[in-house]
Amino acid sequence: MFFRPSFPKNALDIESNYITALSLEKKAGRHIVNRMAIVPVPENTIVPNFSEKNIQNPEMLLNLLEQAVENADLKRRKKWSIALPNETIRTALITIENPPKSKNEFYEILDWKSERAFGVPAEELRLAHEKISIEQPDKAKYLVTAIKLSVLQEYENLFEHLRWHAGLILPRLLCEMKWLLTNTIGDSLLISLHSDGFSSAIIQSSVPSIIRNVNCAWQEVEDEIYRFLMFYREKFNPQQEDLFGILIVGDSTKAIDINKITTDVFGYMPKVLSPEDVNLYVPMININSDTLVASAGLASLAWK
Repeated sequence: MFFRPSFPKNALDIESNYITALSLEKKAGRHIVNRMAIVPVPENTIVPNFSEKNIQNPEMLLNLLEQAVENADLKRRKKWSIALPNETIRTALITIENPPKSKNEFYEILDWKSERAFGVPAEELRLAHEKISIEQPDKAKYLVTAIKLSVLQEYENLFEHLRWHAGLILPRLLCEMKWLLTNTIGDSLLISLHSDGFSSAIIQSSVPSIIRNVNCAWQEVEDEIYRFLMFYREKFNPQQEDLFGILIVGDSTKAIDINKITTDVFGYMPKVLSPEDVNLYVPMININSDTLVASAGLASLAWK
């Protein structure tokens, strides 16, 4: 299972250009950031990639991790939940038809389908899965994440050096998605921008129904977001009252004219969700909240 109780109230988000360390408290139903620090990461310290080496300068990254937790006044914390780049950990929805007759058969099928989804032999991957409720009795859908063991070892070597226990390591997409899984008002759309394009998800009835990873050049991102939203419109034909909102996060969200794209697709502007809309409150001023959504989503699992 991905989302279990007893996780720490502090979390880290490690990206190619920044590290966020924070902790949360919860009051009156809102998750409030009470400690935080954002540390810039020099270019080429981390080069996120699913199949190749990620950490190009381990000593630099180690120093930056120590700096982030010290600046956030979280140096004494040893238990951490960690978000890694979407390019490093991949996410897919996998459907298994006809219930397997045994646990061994289930894992054989899951491994086979994961190999097809991620393009890497299952024995080279750390796979995690969670069953998603589904109406058809002869089908089961699973949310699956995969990271290459060799890549995971790069990060775990640093955590061991710091004497940290990283109890949960997830892709940024799932950490951001957490904020939309409790919404029961209507459909929610997540667009998570990264250096190689974006990852996206459609959440319906509090579960993800579609996940897509789009690799493209930056100048193609708006066109690809348009195609993603057109796919959603054509597949589900949502009415205006069916769409709760769109959460778009990432370093370059201000460069994306999401209002124009959504107007072209839907004929109106759906609500672009802010952290406050999903019960995340950031009292600090002059902070780019996009850099907090993933780590705060992880830390909020302490109250699940």
